[in-house]
Amino acid sequence: IPITAETNSTGQTVLDDASRAALQAGGVSLGASASVLNLKASNTTITRNMLASSGVTRGILQFVGDSFIQGRGANGNGDVGARPKSWPVQAVSVLNTLGYTAQADSVCGWGSVSPSTIDGYIAYDPRVTYSGTVTKYSGIAGLGYEMFQLAAGATLTFTPGGTFDTVDVFYAAKAAGATSTFTVSDAGGVKATIDCNVGTAAIQKTTVTLAAGSTYVTFTGGAAASTISFFNTRTAANPVIEAINCGQAGKPVQQWAPTAGAAPYGTQASLDLVDSGLSAVTVIDGWYNDLKTPRTLAQLQADLRSLCTWAKTKGDVWYVNYAKLNPAQVDEATFTLWSQAAIDIVINEYDGVVVNMAKVIPDNAAAYTQGLMNADLLHLQKGGHTLTARAVANAMASCIALG
Repeated sequence: IPITAETNSTGQTVLDDASRAALQAGGVSLGASASVLNLKASNTTITRNMLASSGVTRGILQFVGDSFIQGRGANGNGDVGARPKSWPVQAVSVLNTLGYTAQADSVCGWGSVSPSTIDGYIAYDPRVTYSGTVTKYSGIAGLGYEMFQLAAGATLTFTPGGTFDTVDVFYAAKAAGATSTFTVSDAGGVKATIDCNVGTAAIQKTTVTLAAGSTYVTFTGGAAASTISFFNTRTAANPVIEAINCGQAGKPVQQWAPTAGAAPYGTQASLDLVDSGLSAVTVIDGWYNDLKTPRTLAQLQADLRSLCTWAKTKGDVWYVNYAKLNPAQVDEATFTLWSQAAIDIVINEYDGVVVNMAKVIPDNAAAYTQGLMNADLLHLQKGGHTLTARAVANAMASCIALG
Protein backbone atom coordinates (compact mmCIF):
# COMPACT_ATOMS: atom_id res chain seq x y z
CA ILE A 1 0.00 0.00 0.00
CA PRO A 2 1.56 3.38 -0.87
CA ILE A 3 2.10 5.70 2.08
CA THR A 4 0.47 9.10 1.63
CA ALA A 5 -0.40 11.96 3.90
CA GLU A 6 -3.12 14.46 4.58
CA THR A 7 -3.37 17.75 6.48
CA ASN A 8 -5.44 17.84 9.66
CA SER A 9 -7.44 20.74 11.08
CA THR A 10 -4.38 22.22 12.79
CA GLY A 11 -2.34 22.25 9.61
CA GLN A 12 -0.17 19.28 10.59
CA THR A 13 0.52 16.57 8.04
CA VAL A 14 -0.55 13.10 9.18
CA LEU A 15 -0.85 9.69 7.60
CA ASP A 16 -4.12 8.94 5.87
CA ASP A 17 -6.22 5.85 6.60
CA ALA A 18 -4.58 3.71 3.91
CA SER A 19 -1.14 4.59 5.21
CA ARG A 20 -2.10 3.73 8.75
CA ALA A 21 -3.35 0.42 7.43
CA ALA A 22 0.03 -0.16 5.79
CA LEU A 23 1.80 0.39 9.09
CA GLN A 24 -0.68 -1.85 10.88
CA ALA A 25 0.19 -4.55 8.38
CA GLY A 26 3.72 -4.25 9.74
CA GLY A 27 2.45 -5.04 13.20
CA VAL A 28 1.79 -1.55 14.54
CA SER A 29 -1.59 -0.58 15.94
CA LEU A 30 -1.86 3.15 15.51
CA GLY A 31 -5.09 3.69 17.37
CA ALA A 32 -7.84 6.15 16.55
CA SER A 33 -5.53 9.15 16.20
CA ALA A 34 -2.54 9.19 13.86
CA SER A 35 0.75 8.56 15.61
CA VAL A 36 2.92 9.89 12.77
CA LEU A 37 2.84 13.67 12.33
CA ASN A 38 4.35 15.97 9.71
CA LEU A 39 5.63 13.18 7.47
CA LYS A 40 6.16 14.65 4.00
CA ALA A 41 8.59 14.66 1.12
CA SER A 42 10.14 18.04 1.85
CA ASN A 43 11.40 17.20 5.34
CA THR A 44 12.54 13.61 4.71
CA THR A 45 14.93 14.09 1.80
CA ILE A 46 17.96 12.85 3.75
CA THR A 47 15.98 9.92 5.16
CA ARG A 48 14.94 8.87 1.65
CA ASN A 49 18.47 9.27 0.32
CA MET A 50 19.91 7.28 3.18
CA LEU A 51 17.48 4.41 2.67
CA ALA A 52 17.68 4.43 -1.11
CA SER A 53 21.49 4.33 -1.07
CA SER A 54 21.87 1.74 1.69
CA GLY A 55 24.38 -0.84 0.55
CA VAL A 56 25.89 1.74 -1.81
CA THR A 57 27.01 4.58 0.50
CA ARG A 58 27.35 4.92 4.24
CA GLY A 59 24.55 6.56 6.18
CA ILE A 60 24.20 7.49 9.84
CA LEU A 61 21.04 6.89 11.86
CA GLN A 62 21.77 8.37 15.26
CA PHE A 63 19.47 7.90 18.25
CA VAL A 64 19.88 10.64 20.84
CA GLY A 65 17.92 10.46 24.05
CA ASP A 66 17.36 8.98 27.48
CA SER A 67 16.52 5.50 28.81
CA PHE A 68 13.66 5.20 26.29
CA ILE A 69 16.29 4.98 23.55
CA GLN A 70 19.02 3.40 25.70
CA GLY A 71 16.67 0.45 26.22
CA ARG A 72 16.13 0.22 29.96
CA GLY A 73 13.48 -2.39 30.68
CA ALA A 74 13.59 -4.04 27.25
CA ASN A 75 14.40 -7.38 28.88
CA GLY A 76 12.44 -6.77 32.06
CA ASN A 77 13.05 -4.18 34.77
CA GLY A 78 16.53 -2.71 34.65
CA ASP A 79 19.31 -2.93 32.10
CA VAL A 80 20.28 -6.61 32.12
CA GLY A 81 19.98 -7.96 28.57
CA ALA A 82 18.39 -4.70 27.43
CA ARG A 83 20.64 -3.59 24.62
CA PRO A 84 19.82 -6.37 22.08
CA LYS A 85 16.09 -5.79 22.64
CA SER A 86 16.10 -1.98 22.68
CA TRP A 87 13.93 -0.42 20.01
CA PRO A 88 16.79 1.21 18.05
CA VAL A 89 18.38 -2.24 17.63
CA GLN A 90 15.03 -3.77 16.73
CA ALA A 91 14.43 -0.94 14.23
CA VAL A 92 17.60 -2.00 12.43
CA SER A 93 16.17 -5.50 12.11
CA VAL A 94 12.91 -4.11 10.72
CA LEU A 95 14.78 -1.99 8.17
CA ASN A 96 16.74 -5.02 7.01
CA THR A 97 13.50 -6.98 6.68
CA LEU A 98 12.16 -4.17 4.50
CA GLY A 99 15.21 -4.41 2.24
CA TYR A 100 17.36 -1.57 3.61
CA THR A 101 20.85 -2.65 4.68
CA ALA A 102 21.59 -1.47 8.20
CA GLN A 103 23.62 -2.52 11.21
CA ALA A 104 24.08 -1.47 14.83
CA ASP A 105 27.70 -2.54 15.39
CA SER A 106 28.87 0.18 17.74
CA VAL A 107 29.21 0.98 21.43
CA CYS A 108 28.57 4.51 22.72
CA GLY A 109 30.23 4.50 26.11
CA TRP A 110 28.47 3.49 29.28
CA GLY A 111 25.03 4.98 28.64
CA SER A 112 24.48 5.32 32.41
CA VAL A 113 23.80 1.60 32.62
CA SER A 114 23.09 0.32 36.12
CA PRO A 115 24.84 -1.17 38.03
CA SER A 116 27.72 1.13 37.12
CA THR A 117 30.45 -1.49 36.90
CA ILE A 118 32.00 -3.05 33.85
CA ASP A 119 30.20 -6.28 34.71
CA GLY A 120 26.96 -4.29 34.83
CA TYR A 121 27.68 -2.94 31.36
CA ILE A 122 28.44 -6.40 29.97
CA ALA A 123 25.15 -7.65 31.39
CA TYR A 124 23.49 -4.90 29.33
CA ASP A 125 25.57 -5.49 26.18
CA PRO A 126 27.20 -8.96 26.08
CA ARG A 127 29.10 -8.13 22.89
CA VAL A 128 31.70 -6.50 25.15
CA THR A 129 34.21 -8.44 27.28
CA TYR A 130 37.23 -7.30 29.30
CA SER A 131 40.24 -8.25 31.36
CA GLY A 132 42.07 -6.32 34.04
CA THR A 133 40.64 -3.11 35.45
CA VAL A 134 38.09 -1.29 33.30
CA THR A 135 36.08 1.39 35.07
CA LYS A 136 33.51 4.05 34.29
CA TYR A 137 34.90 7.53 33.68
CA SER A 138 32.37 10.35 33.89
CA GLY A 139 34.71 13.32 34.23
CA ILE A 140 34.01 14.21 30.60
CA ALA A 141 30.79 13.77 28.67
CA GLY A 142 30.92 11.83 25.43
CA LEU A 143 28.71 9.57 23.37
CA GLY A 144 26.70 7.61 25.91
CA TYR A 145 27.95 10.07 28.55
CA GLU A 146 30.45 8.05 30.63
CA MET A 147 33.50 6.52 28.96
CA PHE A 148 35.46 3.30 29.39
CA GLN A 149 38.71 3.89 31.28
CA LEU A 150 41.41 1.27 30.80
CA ALA A 151 44.06 0.81 33.47
CA ALA A 152 47.54 -0.30 32.44
CA GLY A 153 47.31 -3.62 30.59
CA ALA A 154 43.52 -3.82 30.77
CA THR A 155 41.64 -4.98 27.67
CA LEU A 156 38.22 -4.23 26.22
CA THR A 157 37.09 -6.54 23.41
CA PHE A 158 34.14 -5.99 21.08
CA THR A 159 32.59 -8.89 19.17
CA PRO A 160 29.58 -7.48 17.30
CA GLY A 161 28.49 -10.73 15.70
CA GLY A 162 29.54 -10.18 12.10
CA THR A 163 32.72 -9.57 10.16
CA PHE A 164 34.47 -6.28 9.48
CA ASP A 165 37.80 -4.76 8.45
CA THR A 166 37.59 -1.25 9.92
CA VAL A 167 37.04 0.26 13.34
CA ASP A 168 36.45 3.91 14.20
CA VAL A 169 37.49 4.62 17.78
CA PHE A 170 36.82 7.85 19.68
CA TYR A 171 38.84 8.72 22.79
CA ALA A 172 39.44 11.60 25.16
CA ALA A 173 42.70 13.37 24.39
CA LYS A 174 44.79 15.50 26.75
CA ALA A 175 42.36 15.19 29.62
CA ALA A 176 42.62 14.07 33.23
CA GLY A 177 42.28 10.31 33.27
CA ALA A 178 43.30 10.03 29.61
CA THR A 179 47.06 10.44 29.51
CA SER A 180 48.35 7.13 28.19
CA THR A 181 48.38 5.09 25.01
CA PHE A 182 46.20 2.17 24.01
CA THR A 183 46.57 -0.34 21.22
CA VAL A 184 44.02 -1.60 18.72
CA SER A 185 44.35 -5.29 17.82
CA ASP A 186 42.65 -8.03 15.83
CA ALA A 187 43.39 -11.75 15.72
CA GLY A 188 46.63 -11.00 13.87
CA GLY A 189 48.01 -8.67 16.53
CA VAL A 190 48.42 -4.94 17.10
CA LYS A 191 47.27 -2.76 14.20
CA ALA A 192 47.65 0.69 15.79
CA THR A 193 48.90 2.45 18.90
CA ILE A 194 46.96 5.57 19.86
CA ASP A 195 48.41 8.23 22.16
CA CYS A 196 45.77 10.02 24.24
CA ASN A 197 48.21 12.74 25.28
CA VAL A 198 48.90 14.38 21.93
CA GLY A 199 46.97 16.69 19.64
CA THR A 200 44.06 18.92 20.60
CA ALA A 201 42.26 18.63 23.92
CA ALA A 202 39.00 17.13 22.67
CA ILE A 203 37.28 13.94 21.67
CA GLN A 204 39.45 12.62 18.88
CA LYS A 205 38.79 9.96 16.25
CA THR A 206 41.12 7.41 14.70
CA THR A 207 40.13 4.94 12.00
CA VAL A 208 42.08 1.69 12.06
CA THR A 209 42.23 -0.87 9.26
CA LEU A 210 42.00 -4.45 10.52
CA ALA A 211 42.33 -7.81 8.80
CA ALA A 212 39.57 -8.64 6.35
CA GLY A 213 36.91 -10.79 7.98
CA SER A 214 37.79 -9.80 11.53
CA THR A 215 35.25 -10.90 14.11
CA TYR A 216 36.53 -8.94 17.10
CA VAL A 217 38.66 -5.94 17.99
CA THR A 218 40.58 -5.48 21.25
CA PHE A 219 41.69 -2.27 22.91
CA THR A 220 44.54 -2.65 25.41
CA GLY A 221 45.61 -0.01 27.91
CA GLY A 222 49.19 1.27 27.94
CA ALA A 223 51.34 2.34 30.88
CA ALA A 224 48.66 4.52 32.52
CA ALA A 225 45.00 5.42 32.12
CA SER A 226 43.38 5.74 28.70
CA THR A 227 39.75 6.61 28.08
CA ILE A 228 37.61 5.39 25.17
CA SER A 229 34.30 7.03 24.28
CA PHE A 230 32.98 5.13 21.25
CA PHE A 231 33.83 2.43 18.75
CA ASN A 232 32.11 1.38 15.56
CA THR A 233 33.02 -1.55 13.31
CA ARG A 234 32.28 -1.73 9.61
CA THR A 235 33.44 -3.22 6.31
CA ALA A 236 34.90 -0.51 4.12
CA ALA A 237 33.74 -2.04 0.83
CA ASN A 238 30.25 -2.79 2.11
CA PRO A 239 28.70 0.57 3.12
CA VAL A 240 25.44 0.38 5.08
CA ILE A 241 23.23 2.49 7.33
CA GLU A 242 25.08 2.65 10.64
CA ALA A 243 22.67 2.93 13.56
CA ILE A 244 24.25 4.52 16.62
CA ASN A 245 22.49 4.41 19.99
CA CYS A 246 23.60 7.41 22.05
CA GLY A 247 20.99 6.83 24.76
CA GLN A 248 21.93 8.07 28.21
CA ALA A 249 19.59 6.85 30.94
CA GLY A 250 18.43 9.43 33.44
CA LYS A 251 19.71 12.48 31.55
CA PRO A 252 17.72 15.60 30.62
CA VAL A 253 17.74 16.99 27.08
CA GLN A 254 20.28 19.54 28.31
CA GLN A 255 22.84 16.71 28.17
CA TRP A 256 22.85 16.80 24.35
CA ALA A 257 22.36 20.52 23.82
CA PRO A 258 25.65 22.36 23.16
CA THR A 259 27.06 23.99 26.27
CA ALA A 260 30.40 25.58 27.01
CA GLY A 261 30.95 23.05 29.77
CA ALA A 262 30.57 20.11 27.38
CA ALA A 263 32.75 21.41 24.55
CA PRO A 264 35.03 20.11 23.21
CA TYR A 265 34.21 16.73 24.73
CA GLY A 266 30.41 16.69 24.65
CA THR A 267 27.95 14.44 22.86
CA GLN A 268 27.54 16.79 19.92
CA ALA A 269 31.29 17.15 19.49
CA SER A 270 31.48 13.37 19.21
CA LEU A 271 28.52 13.13 16.85
CA ASP A 272 30.14 15.74 14.62
CA LEU A 273 32.97 13.25 14.12
CA VAL A 274 30.60 10.33 13.50
CA ASP A 275 28.60 11.80 10.67
CA SER A 276 30.96 14.24 9.00
CA GLY A 277 30.16 14.32 5.28
CA LEU A 278 27.56 11.55 5.48
CA SER A 279 23.78 11.52 5.17
CA ALA A 280 22.65 11.69 8.80
CA VAL A 281 19.22 11.29 10.35
CA THR A 282 18.80 12.18 14.02
CA VAL A 283 16.08 10.54 16.10
CA ILE A 284 15.46 12.37 19.38
CA ASP A 285 13.42 11.63 22.47
CA GLY A 286 13.22 13.21 25.89
CA TRP A 287 11.54 15.38 28.49
CA TYR A 288 10.77 13.07 31.43
CA ASN A 289 14.16 13.61 33.08
CA ASP A 290 13.81 17.36 32.59
CA LEU A 291 10.54 17.16 34.49
CA LYS A 292 12.11 15.10 37.28
CA THR A 293 15.56 16.75 37.52
CA PRO A 294 13.78 19.20 37.94
CA ARG A 295 14.12 21.64 35.11
CA THR A 296 11.34 23.92 34.00
CA LEU A 297 9.28 23.45 30.88
CA ALA A 298 10.89 26.61 29.50
CA GLN A 299 14.34 25.09 30.06
CA LEU A 300 13.31 21.90 28.30
CA GLN A 301 12.02 23.92 25.37
CA ALA A 302 15.24 25.92 25.11
CA ASP A 303 17.41 22.80 25.26
CA LEU A 304 15.28 20.96 22.70
CA ARG A 305 15.50 23.95 20.36
CA SER A 306 19.26 23.91 20.72
CA LEU A 307 19.45 20.20 20.00
CA CYS A 308 17.12 20.44 16.99
CA THR A 309 19.06 23.40 15.59
CA TRP A 310 22.21 21.31 15.63
CA ALA A 311 20.47 18.19 14.28
CA LYS A 312 19.06 20.14 11.31
CA THR A 313 22.60 21.01 10.25
CA LYS A 314 23.24 17.26 9.92
CA GLY A 315 20.08 16.17 8.13
CA ASP A 316 16.50 15.22 8.92
CA VAL A 317 15.05 15.43 12.42
CA TRP A 318 12.70 12.84 13.88
CA TYR A 319 11.20 12.93 17.36
CA VAL A 320 9.71 9.95 19.19
CA ASN A 321 7.41 10.79 22.09
CA TYR A 322 6.90 8.41 24.98
CA ALA A 323 4.13 5.92 25.47
CA LYS A 324 1.90 6.97 28.36
CA LEU A 325 3.87 7.10 31.63
CA ASN A 326 2.98 6.10 35.18
CA PRO A 327 0.07 8.42 36.10
CA ALA A 328 1.21 8.37 39.74
CA GLN A 329 4.42 10.11 38.63
CA VAL A 330 3.21 12.07 35.60
CA ASP A 331 -0.47 12.92 35.60
CA GLU A 332 -2.44 13.14 32.36
CA ALA A 333 -2.38 16.94 32.19
CA THR A 334 1.38 17.13 32.76
CA PHE A 335 2.04 14.35 30.25
CA THR A 336 -0.01 16.14 27.63
CA LEU A 337 1.53 19.55 28.37
CA TRP A 338 5.16 18.43 28.15
CA SER A 339 4.56 16.07 25.22
CA GLN A 340 2.77 18.73 23.21
CA ALA A 341 5.42 21.34 23.99
CA ALA A 342 8.11 19.08 22.54
CA ILE A 343 5.99 18.06 19.55
CA ASP A 344 5.13 21.68 18.74
CA ILE A 345 8.81 22.66 18.69
CA VAL A 346 9.82 19.77 16.47
CA ILE A 347 7.00 20.29 13.96
CA ASN A 348 6.32 24.00 13.95
CA GLU A 349 9.85 25.33 14.42
CA TYR A 350 12.07 22.64 12.88
CA ASP A 351 9.74 20.90 10.44
CA GLY A 352 10.61 17.51 11.89
CA VAL A 353 8.67 14.25 11.83
CA VAL A 354 7.04 13.03 15.04
CA VAL A 355 6.20 9.46 15.99
CA ASN A 356 3.94 9.73 19.02
CA MET A 357 3.98 6.40 20.86
CA ALA A 358 1.26 7.67 23.20
CA LYS A 359 -1.08 7.12 20.25
CA VAL A 360 0.25 3.62 19.65
CA ILE A 361 0.28 2.57 23.32
CA PRO A 362 -2.33 4.95 24.74
CA ASP A 363 -3.17 3.24 28.06
CA ASN A 364 -0.47 2.77 30.66
CA ALA A 365 -2.15 0.14 32.83
CA ALA A 366 -3.30 -1.90 29.83
CA ALA A 367 0.21 -1.76 28.39
CA TYR A 368 1.50 -3.39 31.58
CA THR A 369 -1.07 -6.18 31.53
CA GLN A 370 -0.29 -6.81 27.85
CA GLY A 371 3.45 -7.13 28.50
CA LEU A 372 4.33 -3.89 26.74
CA MET A 373 5.32 -1.93 29.84
CA ASN A 374 7.39 -2.83 32.90
CA ALA A 375 6.05 -2.90 36.43
CA ASP A 376 7.44 0.61 37.03
CA LEU A 377 4.93 1.79 34.37
CA LEU A 378 7.66 4.03 32.95
CA HIS A 379 9.93 1.82 30.86
CA LEU A 380 8.77 -0.33 27.98
CA GLN A 381 9.09 -4.10 28.00
CA LYS A 382 10.36 -5.93 24.91
CA GLY A 383 6.89 -5.87 23.30
CA GLY A 384 6.70 -2.10 23.71
CA HIS A 385 10.16 -1.73 22.23
CA THR A 386 9.05 -3.92 19.31
CA LEU A 387 6.04 -1.71 18.63
CA THR A 388 8.22 1.41 18.78
CA ALA A 389 10.79 -0.12 16.43
CA ARG A 390 8.11 -1.05 13.91
CA ALA A 391 6.41 2.34 14.12
CA VAL A 392 9.65 4.25 13.55
CA ALA A 393 11.16 1.96 10.90
CA ASN A 394 7.91 1.66 8.93
CA ALA A 395 7.36 5.41 9.04
CA MET A 396 10.89 5.95 7.74
CA ALA A 397 10.44 3.37 5.00
CA SER A 398 7.21 5.06 3.96
CA CYS A 399 9.23 8.15 3.00
CA ILE A 400 10.38 6.43 -0.19
CA ALA A 401 6.85 6.69 -1.59
CA LEU A 402 6.74 10.43 -0.85
CA GLY A 403 9.63 11.42 -3.10
